[in-house]
Amino acid sequence: MRLEKLYKALFDTEAAILGKLSPPPAGVKAARYRETITDEDRLDTYKLMAVRCEVEG
Repeated sequence: MRLEKLYKALFDTEAAILGKLSPPPAGVKAARYRETITDEDRLDTYKLMAVRCEVEG
């Protein structure tokens, strides 16, 4: 159950980041989402997630 909560928190964080990109914040010309990378459960002791995006400002 703890792992499910952790994944929910990670995906909630991803959604919050993507929400900040569209529409781009003031002073930012363009923001594009590229991908989300995870550790694919290769690590037992912790989980990793990275959101890749391009921001022009």
